[in-house]
Amino acid sequence: MRVRLAVFTLIGVYLLAMPGQAVQALKLSLGQYRVVADERSYWFTSVAAQGGYGHYKAKLTLPYLQADGGSQGLGNGVLKLSYEHSWSNVYLDFHLQRKLASARSRVTLPVNDTSLSVEMSGFLWGGVGFVEMGYWWRERTEFKRLNSVYYSVGGVMGLTGLGFNRGWLVGCVADHKPSSLGKLDRVVSALVQRKLNARHKLTASVGRGISRHSPHWISGLVWQLKY
Repeated sequence: MRVRLAVFTLIGVYLLAMPGQAVQALKLSLGQYRVVADERSYWFTSVAAQGGYGHYKAKLTLPYLQADGGSQGLGNGVLKLSYEHSWSNVYLDFHLQRKLASARSRVTLPVNDTSLSVEMSGFLWGGVGFVEMGYWWRERTEFKRLNSVYYSVGGVMGLTGLGFNRGWLVGCVADHKPSSLGKLDRVVSALVQRKLNARHKLTASVGRGISRHSPHWISGLVWQLKY
């Protein structure tokens, strides 16, 4: 297990640390989220770095959680490796994700889960639509956590038809995914994105949980910087 974790980390660091002339795009993002639920409400801060080379991409995400009146600390980091392929006007992305078991046990369950997924996207009704489907393999812990399918579907479109400039986008995303403890989590979210200039973007989102174990609400604001 440690060997696999080291391999994932080295691949991600290699792709993210390539020379500037080899990296097609380097993106840094900082997100602040608020999760409201019956059992526990908390703040969630996410820092991510993404680099690309040709058809390949690597993304490393580190989360920090702060529960209301309770514990706080690092959550499970995620390393995501992707391969992109296009066919006609359809784009196919293949993703391999690995949770890095970096979480403090009093914050959330530290796990080394692994997932594989396929994402298909394309132009649709004046915007872009996508659907992603994958499978999580769960590390064995003291909790009963089953391997499971997950999916996400959504789309975005511009607002030029309503008189806004090309820097504005709106979208909607519905996802079905298991939590670290293996409980089903379904959320439907609306988002608004503003491209400030060629390097900076701001995205605001509000989501509503629609399953028994989902949080009531999730809201967030993400700033992205592109080099």
